Amino acid sequence: MLGDEVVVRAVANEYRRKVLEHLLEGGASTYTELMRASGLEESSKFAYHLRRLVAAGLIKQGVDGKYRLTSKGRRVAALLKEEELDPPTVLDTLSEFSKSCNVRRFAFGSIGVGVGLWYLVCGSIMTVTSLLGVPAELEVAGRVYYALLNPAVTALMVVVGLAALIAGLKLLSTEFPDASALQLVMMQRYTTFLLLRSTYLRTYLVTYLAAALAFVGLVWLALTPYSGS
Repeated sequence: MLGDEVVVRAVANEYRRKVLEHLLEGGASTYTELMRASGLEESSKFAYHLRRLVAAGLIKQGVDGKYRLTSKGRRVAALLKEEELDPPTVLDTLSEFSKSCNVRRFAFGSIGVGVGLWYLVCGSIMTVTSLLGVPAELEVAGRVYYALLNPAVTALMVVVGLAALIAGLKLLSTEFPDASALQLVMMQRYTTFLLLRSTYLRTYLVTYLAAALAFVGLVWLALTPYSGS
């Protein structure tokens, strides 16, 4: 039913869906009643939407001048109403999304973007700190210690982060060629939920754990011997 392109386009508009909902619940209605139900105030604009519904075969005008749902329109309106009462969950939406993309490529692209941003931001901050000669402050067992950071090691973090970020964005862009870099980055907030229903969740988590351990190792290398406060 909703596979009909004309029907899909007809119900894609909020005003037209309101008209169908009104007819489903209230029965045959006049032009004025339908325009009021749609929320539109300009008759010319409402007439356009009404013609789209008629052209799609969802409503018809009777000899009494009133508009009513066709049998197809009633089935479509009922389906729309059912969808409103039982909206899809985030996991349902992501499950459908996973069917339209290469999950493996999405997983590794997301790893590249996530780890890349992490290393790039932290490495940049530490590089600037080290170049300015500002010591890092650490507290161990109630005592405060200071240590200078090795700029060569922190710069390595920046390079690794930039390389991982570029590789990740390149992988994701093959799946979503029309998305901007910012949109690709914002997709990461759904990655864990998407991978819950795939075989790549373990790989994703293990890779992040390895990245965390490598990060700790690089920070350790970047520290010169402590000098007590």
